[in-house]
Amino acid sequence: MTTTKRARSYPPAYTFVLVGLGALVGVALRALLGEVWPPQNHIAYTTIGINLVGAFALGFLGERLAARGVETPRVRDVRLLIGTGVIGGFTTFSAIAMDTVTLLHLGRVPEAIVYALISMLGGVFTAWLGMLASVRLFGRGRA
Repeated sequence: MTTTKRARSYPPAYTFVLVGLGALVGVALRALLGEVWPPQNHIAYTTIGINLVGAFALGFLGERLAARGVETPRVRDVRLLIGTGVIGGFTTFSAIAMDTVTLLHLGRVPEAIVYALISMLGGVFTAWLGMLASVRLFGRGRA
């Protein structure tokens, strides 16, 4: 029995640049908003808002790109730059986790549960709303 080695396929180097540049923009915007609206009483309302807006934007973008059909190299670049880079850098699951743990550590269990639920379920809901908004504005499959 002979074995065949499969050649590994690596993404082109510029894809890392696209994601990195996008993340630079997203992270900078998140940091700026966090400075303008810092946590109040250990609750990071700005983080919740950022993640809900980001989920909406990612749902909207994902629907628009999916409506185009087969992913072309150009569409892939847009997805990587804006979706993975900008929106991925803008939103942050780790901040939700740390904010929830901080509230739990402070003994504020009900607030921690509500914070986590709003962040997680709200993110799913706003991503769905983003997809719906995209379909309403542009129709399905007519990108």
